[in-house]
Amino acid sequence: MNRKILILGAGRGHLGLIKTAKEMGLYTVVVGLPGNYPCIPLADKFCIADISKPEEVLAVAMKEQVDGAIICASDTGLMSIGLISDKLGLHGLSYESAALSQDKFLMKKALVEHGVQTAKFVTVSSFDDFVLRSSHLSYPLMIKATDLQGSRGIYKVYTQDEARDALAKVFSLTHRSYCVVEEFIEGIEFGAQAFISNGKVKFVLPHGDEVFDTGHTKIPIGHSMPLATSDSDFLSKVTLQVERAIEALGLDNCAVNVDLIDCDGNIFVIELSGRSGANCLAELTSIHLGFDYYKLMLLNSLGKEIDSIIEQLNSKNRKTCISKMLYAPMAGTLRSLKFPHSETIAIDFFVKPGDELRQISSSNDAIGQIIVGADSLEQCSQAIKEIESQISITIR
Repeated sequence: MNRKILILGAGRGHLGLIKTAKEMGLYTVVVGLPGNYPCIPLADKFCIADISKPEEVLAVAMKEQVDGAIICASDTGLMSIGLISDKLGLHGLSYESAALSQDKFLMKKALVEHGVQTAKFVTVSSFDDFVLRSSHLSYPLMIKATDLQGSRGIYKVYTQDEARDALAKVFSLTHRSYCVVEEFIEGIEFGAQAFISNGKVKFVLPHGDEVFDTGHTKIPIGHSMPLATSDSDFLSKVTLQVERAIEALGLDNCAVNVDLIDCDGNIFVIELSGRSGANCLAELTSIHLGFDYYKLMLLNSLGKEIDSIIEQLNSKNRKTCISKMLYAPMAGTLRSLKFPHSETIAIDFFVKPGDELRQISSSNDAIGQIIVGADSLEQCSQAIKEIESQISITIR
């Protein structure tokens, strides 16, 4: 029988992963909740379980006798991956590391203890607690739920009154009794995709991020590789902070997604997680490296040797690419959608006429995506603009 891979989640963020797994001849067991999810019809077997509940997923993994377990683009099932890795001896991040990845307070604490540059912060459990504990922090401040993702539960505040309102919103969303309050760092936001296996960081790939500022938080709407700089000293600083952050969380045998800020040449880590990035970052990594990144992740989760692949990747010329997430210009019912088709540019929409669209408030509101590769970032950007100008959306 083909080797079995357990894929945690059936949403669009796992489409590339399951397609590659099928191409590799793997038997795919997808676990998640029932619904109209695109990965379910592609799976060899679909098992119902809540991926946020590790014991439920472990029971599936044991029953199916899987050879590996994997997740990408989402933190929701990381604790389940960790428990499976620990209990079944599979090649993945540990439960302890997953716990640090999923709690912004525990993560920040670990970063500070390992000398990683990150914003000054405190944890608070109420507004009175905020007044008492945050007096040494300088406005503006970021108030963050510790257990949410996709830019949810994050608010930028300039006054104590704004903080009161933001805290009320955060505590209405979070499942925890505390949240993080940190100083806002002014600078250029960017990110990095990294990979660690058997205790060694195999690569760190900094990338550009385009964000949409809602006023209270920033939502990533685009990414580009490579990062638009050739400053070797700057890139060395990025690599140092990323490697320290990976060590701080004890991440191993996994892809790593890192959010960073460049503040006048000083590199600060916002957060990181033991899985690949969302919103086309795995696809961009594949184009940039010239090798299917999903395949690398799958081979690693099965405990296969990947060093020979990494060595080949490092010897290749890196390619230039950009992705752009598309959002509705207004809320309403989608009446019609027209867009150009291209053999050289990947254009994909997740919606169809009759669907209800929301205005952008988190990355979950994306309605489509564009991925383009070219000889330069300028050419990529121009191609994106030309495609966007040809998209026609009618909303009622």
